[in-house]
Amino acid sequence: MEYGLAITDIKMKIKDGNGMKAICNIIVNGMVALNDIRIVENKSGKLMVAMPSKKMPGGKFKDMANPVNAEARKIIEDAVIGEYNRLTTLSNEIFALIN
Repeated sequence: MEYGLAITDIKMKIKDGNGMKAICNIIVNGMVALNDIRIVENKSGKLMVAMPSKKMPGGKFKDMANPVNAEARKIIEDAVIGEYNRLTTLSNEIFALIN
């Protein structure tokens, strides 16, 4: 049996601090919410998607949700980074218009 994965909604807040660029919640197939997905910028300037995690005793972090294969990860990353790029471009265009 094969299931399709579709990101049906994304709500995002641009943060831009300490390497974190944004945090978002997504809806998968109109049925499941994944909250607190972060977009972070690595040291080389590449944007990366960090799945929700929880700090455990001892200081380590444990993923609370994660894609189970490369195809699912790509679908989520493409949707989240695509929305981030769309919002930042729109924000820059609006800023240019008012200045």
